[in-house]
Amino acid sequence: MSSLQATSLRIVSRFVLAHGLLFLALSAVAQSIGSRIWQMQNGLPQNTVQALAQTPDGYLWIGTTGGLVRFDGFEFRSFGHTNTLALTEDSILQLYVTRDGALWIGTEGGGLVRYSEGLFQRYGEREGLSNGFVRAIFEDSRSQLWIGTDRGLFILHRSRFERVDDRSGVPSINVYSITESPQDRILIGCTDAANTVGLLALDASHHGTWHLPLHVGGDRRAWLMHRSRDGSLWIGAGRNLWHWPARYTGDLQAREGIVRPLASTAISNKDPDGPLTVTALQEDSEGGLWLGTSNDGVFRVVAHSITHFDAPNVLPDNNVLSLLLDSRGGLWVGTANGLARLSKNAGRVVMAAHNTPVNVKTVYQDSDGAVWVTTTGDQLMQVQGNVLAPAALPGIPRRLGVRTIFEDREHRKWVGTVGQGVFVLSAGRVHRYPELDLVRAFCEAPDGSMWVGMDSGLSQIGRSNHLNAGSGLLSDSVRALLFDWTGDLWVGTDGGVVRIHDGRIMPLGVFEALREQKVYAIIQDKEGVMWFGSRGSGLWSFHGGDLRHYSSAQGLLSDNILGIVEGKEDRLWISSSEGIFSVRRKDLLQNEGDVSRIPIRVFGVSEGINASQMNASVQPSIWRAASGAIWFASGNGAVRLQPRDVTEPAPFPVVIDHLESEGKELPIHPRAILSRDQQNFEIHYAAINLSSPERVRFRYRLDGFDHAWIDAGDRRTAFYTNVPPGEYRFRVIAYDSDQPALAATTEMAITRAPAWYQTRWFILACILFLIVIVLLLYRQRVERIHRQFAAVLEERGRLARELHDTVIQGCVGVSTLLEAAASTQESSPAVSHQVLARARYQIHETIEEARRSVWNLRHQDFTHNDLVVSLLELTEHMSHDALVKLTCECESKRVVVDERSHHEILQIAREAASNALQHAHASMVTLHLSANERSIALSVADDGCGFVPDTGDNMHYGLIGMEERAHRIGGTLTTTSTPGEGTCVSVLVPLPGKPSAMSARSKGVREE
Repeated sequence: MSSLQATSLRIVSRFVLAHGLLFLALSAVAQSIGSRIWQMQNGLPQNTVQALAQTPDGYLWIGTTGGLVRFDGFEFRSFGHTNTLALTEDSILQLYVTRDGALWIGTEGGGLVRYSEGLFQRYGEREGLSNGFVRAIFEDSRSQLWIGTDRGLFILHRSRFERVDDRSGVPSINVYSITESPQDRILIGCTDAANTVGLLALDASHHGTWHLPLHVGGDRRAWLMHRSRDGSLWIGAGRNLWHWPARYTGDLQAREGIVRPLASTAISNKDPDGPLTVTALQEDSEGGLWLGTSNDGVFRVVAHSITHFDAPNVLPDNNVLSLLLDSRGGLWVGTANGLARLSKNAGRVVMAAHNTPVNVKTVYQDSDGAVWVTTTGDQLMQVQGNVLAPAALPGIPRRLGVRTIFEDREHRKWVGTVGQGVFVLSAGRVHRYPELDLVRAFCEAPDGSMWVGMDSGLSQIGRSNHLNAGSGLLSDSVRALLFDWTGDLWVGTDGGVVRIHDGRIMPLGVFEALREQKVYAIIQDKEGVMWFGSRGSGLWSFHGGDLRHYSSAQGLLSDNILGIVEGKEDRLWISSSEGIFSVRRKDLLQNEGDVSRIPIRVFGVSEGINASQMNASVQPSIWRAASGAIWFASGNGAVRLQPRDVTEPAPFPVVIDHLESEGKELPIHPRAILSRDQQNFEIHYAAINLSSPERVRFRYRLDGFDHAWIDAGDRRTAFYTNVPPGEYRFRVIAYDSDQPALAATTEMAITRAPAWYQTRWFILACILFLIVIVLLLYRQRVERIHRQFAAVLEERGRLARELHDTVIQGCVGVSTLLEAAASTQESSPAVSHQVLARARYQIHETIEEARRSVWNLRHQDFTHNDLVVSLLELTEHMSHDALVKLTCECESKRVVVDERSHHEILQIAREAASNALQHAHASMVTLHLSANERSIALSVADDGCGFVPDTGDNMHYGLIGMEERAHRIGGTLTTTSTPGEGTCVSVLVPLPGKPSAMSARSKGVREE
């Protein structure tokens, strides 16, 4: 074994000397690499990140000592024993994604957990997994799942694990890593009961042999294996990294020259002679090998160069526990103190030494390529490499407060100061203009003269030409200057923009819209379009006499536009109070007011620009360098952005994460079901964009509830209140702010169950109930109308009967008396006077009877309700009036009935007697009354001419009236008549109960 180690060292030495492996801190590769760091304050449950994996849906899964975390690039979501039943242990040791997209989670004592389609399933002792410390998970080429634990190797058959070691010649082992050789042999990095470190190779029958018993010492948990694209193996064993070429992987023979350790002396920068422990391996698409170490950060080995990344420049900690290359090529580094993502950046914030932030006010590149900056402390600095260093100009004192710098066409440098005037450096000589102070901008005219914008107005050097608010400027505070193609000078002030033509200030015209606006930036693009950036009112364009306005309402990042430059590919690059963004000229010029038609590209931490506060109090605050790079003045330093390194947006998936109602999370597969009480809910959605989540924008709509799409911006939650029961479909669209056409969409069905009073059956029952109620009310109303109509008819009939039986009969009687008086006037005047007196009395009685009939009153003499008395009185009056003998025969001395029966029987007797006297010409009329306990019988018989009874429609009204009266009191009327033999009208009225028990108010009779 010692000879093998010696050989290894000789190989390493020759390798280092032959290829000249040198450590290059912050090399060209490092310069283009930027990082973003996440720790507990950013959402991680714990800073110790032990495992990393990415599922096919794009989510990044993070295993920490404090739980499992899912990350979409924007928001963390934690799973642990407090909110996930399957996770009984929060410390996650291993994460692995199988071909079916399932995530397998190895815990530190809590067994194995599978996650798929939103569901967690735990595997423990009941499923055959006898040890809960899962350190290795691997799916082989036959889709068999292997699990390595602290005590045992297991393979999954269907839904149960079977132990592989400690049987059939395979010793009991502690497993730390598993992989597969090109010859489909399973390789296990492990230790046996004797703590011997080695490789176990298993064939299809699970028979194994020991190979390479390396005595490397150190932490056994550092064992790891990685299979390269070319089939070779990288094996981390303690403090050595072994490389096993592909052509020897199959036989696994440890011969000299086959297994080569890459010693730590080749890549350690802290201690060239010290050891290096490799803890994680990843291979990128360019063939580079990324090495995570226990104390020295991350190394990238590619070709003959090695690049080092460590804390605090790039990583949060040098103790690297896990590595992962995501689908976009970004490297995720899990450390003992947080998570970092390393990626190539198009931008960089250049700060002072030791990464000290500098509040940069202006940035300018001269003809020699030097980049100059001024700071808010009026200090002049220069970009040297990747830092800002204090600088000085010859002939200008260092203590001089510099505000801005400019170089004219003759390569003279103009320096604007604070309180010291303007200095001009030319051919080693310095000229000063002390009268010019508080300079904000320089601009060279086509004739070579220099214009200076200051806090106090605008001056032309050498011409004694000074303009301010009193001489036509909109404000004394000049912010921006530009000469256009025609030679006109455009001046941006705190009160708007003015144009100077041939030394004369032109009328505002359409620029009246910019009055009172602070114009900070003015440029003219390659097609002659003028662009104006204002602080507070957004961006303006002027071309062909048309002034157009663009604001954040139309999609711009901010309305505070601080600087504008034109870049390649028809783009405007803009600094604003909210950060840096770019926009295509054609998208602006073709915009008709629709927000979605101004796609912008936002640049921030994803491009390595960890600065959002741009500056622009003095110009130039933005500058396009000769190399194409664009420089911005920011509160953190000078921002350098290289447009050619900007990566194009890539498609990203959008998912509906979960649905909550009343603080409770609800399942959403296959559809979301809301109860009748859950009318308020919120839907959480996400776009899986790990590289640039800040550029993602969303629109959503709840079909059946929303009338239009809702623009949510970067908000990832939709809130709904008072949603009625029904079937809905929630749709969400995610798109890149730079390319709205690059959109992804997803949807979810939502059903909200109705309350019992909102169900269809209840509503139908209510409708039927209402219909029944309406019908009943209608029927009741119809019946009431019928009753009212019947009452009216009855009243009309009653009045007709009363009139017939009273007024008409009385009139007939009076008529008879008048005829008798007229016939006896000459023969017997005394009799005539007597008859006339009787007629007058009869008239008064008829009138009183008619009045009583109309008011439905009874005769005052009928209050006694005695039929015998009433019939005797009736026969007496009628005999006296008609001069015909009427007799009344009563079998009882007294018959008392109720008032209604009394009235009707009496009226029937009157009508029958009157008919006998008037129509039958009877000489004698007899009324006969009899009564017993059951009924009252009354008959009226005469000896008149008689008639033939008619029961049809021709029945006499008097007979009809008598029948109606008999019917009203429940009696029966019978008319018997024979021509020439007289007529008999009989009425039989049944009596309820016994007459002896009835009072005068009851419906009955009392006979005495």
